[in-house]
Amino acid sequence: MMMNPCPDYSTPWKLHWPDHISLERFETMCLAVVNSQATGQIASQYKVCIFARAVTYINRWLRICTSSDLAQALEASKKKYITAALRSIRELDILHKPSLLMLQSLLSAVNLMQTLGDTTQAWTFTAFASRLLVALGYHSMDSRMLEECDRSHDIRRCIRWCYYFDKVLSMLLVRPPSLPALSVEPTSLLLSRQADPLDMKANILIKLAHVLDGALSVLTPGDGIPDNQALGAITRLEAELQDIWEELCEARANSSGTLELRLEWDAVDFTYHSIITTVLRLNSVSLHDHRVRERCLSHARRALRSMNVLQNHILRGEQVYHDFVFWTVLLYPLTPFFIIFCNVIATSNREDYNLLTQITAALSRIKEYNPSILRLHGLFSQFTAFCDQLYETIAQDASQQHEQTTEAIRSQPTEVTVSNDVNVSVYPQLHESITARAHRSDSTQLGSSEQQVLYSQALEAGGLSHQTSSMWDDGLMWELFNIQPTVEWFDAGYKDSATGI
Repeated sequence: MMMNPCPDYSTPWKLHWPDHISLERFETMCLAVVNSQATGQIASQYKVCIFARAVTYINRWLRICTSSDLAQALEASKKKYITAALRSIRELDILHKPSLLMLQSLLSAVNLMQTLGDTTQAWTFTAFASRLLVALGYHSMDSRMLEECDRSHDIRRCIRWCYYFDKVLSMLLVRPPSLPALSVEPTSLLLSRQADPLDMKANILIKLAHVLDGALSVLTPGDGIPDNQALGAITRLEAELQDIWEELCEARANSSGTLELRLEWDAVDFTYHSIITTVLRLNSVSLHDHRVRERCLSHARRALRSMNVLQNHILRGEQVYHDFVFWTVLLYPLTPFFIIFCNVIATSNREDYNLLTQITAALSRIKEYNPSILRLHGLFSQFTAFCDQLYETIAQDASQQHEQTTEAIRSQPTEVTVSNDVNVSVYPQLHESITARAHRSDSTQLGSSEQQVLYSQALEAGGLSHQTSSMWDDGLMWELFNIQPTVEWFDAGYKDSATGI
């Protein structure tokens, strides 16, 4: 079934994600393994590709599976495939002679690690794949060379997805990309079957990765973009994002007839708004403009609303499905969530608070399924706990004002003017608690490039206190991303079954 190319998108097992391996190549791999025609490293590389795709296939089926018995059987089968895939990955010899097959197996490992929620390992395998792609000379191939070379289609697919993962994961972890500049425009590597909804989605994701590449050049040091040119670069990224949004709206309007396709576009909506929020807050100078600040906050809200819609699709009834988390909130920057949290602290905005609590509540249903989701839920729970502390403080102060005279009040609240001209009280004791928390986060491996982008700059006058600017750095948001991998995070409990350790 995994090799069936039929374009009937109403059937779950025919929803083939257009990854880095063509169906023809995948069929060759499967036949070689089934018929015991491959041995040694070739066999291990084939198995990584096969088992990793099997996991992706089952996950996509589970998204719309309505039978609980079938879902249990698929979950059990998926666990076996993960075990086998991890075992085959450990058999890979990265010192083996560079080959297209090794590149395909490394990209399959990236897919698997991201599916398991292990972003750090996914980035590591992406770095290996990027260097292997360079060793094969694919980065220097122009359009003419790609057209004339053997297996051009397979090479294009590998370049495309290696580029995607390199930019997305590097932005996620705020690390320099591993893949050098290509000799072809990434957009020239896009799939040509525009009538295929999943191909359209894949093309949009590649274009969004190109935006992240530009954002990385602004965010990370050593890329040769002076501060006085950053605003121009960000403006160009915004224009590029506007074109992508128009394409996204058109694609969604033409291919949202089934539940599974609506899920796909809901995920892209979150991705888009997460990226544009990140781009808008890159430059502190432009964010002094009230309209830009409001746009940034608006896109942050739309990102959270898209995530809510996605969760409502999937967390229905007794059925629980969590794969979507790894390809949305655990793959793209958490900027929207942190900006909304900051706005709640600064303005006591109840609607923003409800957005945070709704997403946190939904994650609580799936937090036990994967350690990285548990950590994510823990981070969001801290966000809502800080907000609860704020509301409690405001309520206590309101009560005290009825019981005490003005002379008895020794400390006055700090007033913050928000965009709607309403004054909201943000109390010193709460500031001290959160600021101390943020200072502790500052010690978690933050680079100078991250420290230069302050949330006091990103949202000042849009609802943030000028007196607590040290709180609004990236430390709290990036703490989750900078956690070093552990056994518990690596494979969500599958490692023991694969190795016996």
